[in-house]
Amino acid sequence: MRFSSISLNFLNLFLYPVVWLHIMLTRFLGFYKVSCILSKHVIFGEQLRYLYYKSQLNSLGNKVKFSYGVILTDKNISIGDNVRFGVNTTIASCSFGNDVQVAQHCHFLSGRHQHFHHNLSNPQGLVSIRLEDNIWVGCGSIVMSDVGSNSVIGAGSVVTKSIYRDSVVAGVPAKGIK
Repeated sequence: MRFSSISLNFLNLFLYPVVWLHIMLTRFLGFYKVSCILSKHVIFGEQLRYLYYKSQLNSLGNKVKFSYGVILTDKNISIGDNVRFGVNTTIASCSFGNDVQVAQHCHFLSGRHQHFHHNLSNPQGLVSIRLEDNIWVGCGSIVMSDVGSNSVIGAGSVVTKSIYRDSVVAGVPAKGIK
């Protein structure tokens, strides 16, 4: 009994004000300077993350689940309906269609520029990634290019070139296996 009252006091006196202060500072400082990582132990954590990201992103559909540790590095992100992001996923400038399932520890990088030692002063080419509808992304995958609808990306894959619709890819770099 005593432990639960201490936990509620901790939430009411410390954690909730810290979360709201963080959200307010983010609005004044800009999204790119402060990232919000809410712990899995926060009550209503998924709802708080959803509401926070809804206020920050270009568009956010219904039934979108952000697991704890999801980091969005750009405001130029659009997410469709029924999308789930696993634990510790990083997302740059991307557009997600409907019914996309992303496992944990995935990275969606919007830069495909190769750096050469003699050419370090060139700006990095940032290109928004587009993931269409009904896609599964396996654990630990890195996606740097577009993915067509009804596709599956195997765990640990690195997608460096566009994936056509109805594809199953895996490997480093990702290649069609079906």
